[in-house]
Amino acid sequence: MRPTTVLALILSSALLLSAPGCYSSASAGAGDAAATFNKATGNLTATTNSTLDAAFDAAQGAMNDMGYSTSEAKKDYLQGIIKAREADGGLVSVELERKADKVTQIEVGVGAFGNESKARLILEKILARLGR
Repeated sequence: MRPTTVLALILSSALLLSAPGCYSSASAGAGDAAATFNKATGNLTATTNSTLDAAFDAAQGAMNDMGYSTSEAKKDYLQGIIKAREADGGLVSVELERKADKVTQIEVGVGAFGNESKARLILEKILARLGR
C-alpha cells in the first residue's frame, strides 16, 4: 500500500476509536425508551409504546408539520419507511420497525452525516402526535 493510504487508514481508525459511538438522552415520552443518537450512523433511535400504524401516521404528520416534501412513504406489516426533502434539498428519513403489537422502534436520519438537533425535533413532533 502507498504511505498516504496507510496514513489515511490510521487517522480514520483513530478518529472512530476516539469518538463515542452513541449516547442516550431522555427526550422520549412517558413509557417510551430514551432516544439514542448514534454518531457513527448519524441516526436517532427510540422505541415507543405504539402500534406501527399509529407511529407511521404520526411520522407522516410530523413530516408535513415540518414542511418537508415527502418523496416516499411505504408500510407493510413489519416496517414503514418515509423519505422526504428539506427546503434546501437535504434528505430526511424515518424508519419504523414493529417490535411487538404495541411497540415500535423509530429511527430518524437527517442529511448524509446526521443532524442530532433536527432529528430530535422530528422525533418530538412524532411523539407529540402520539400523545406523548
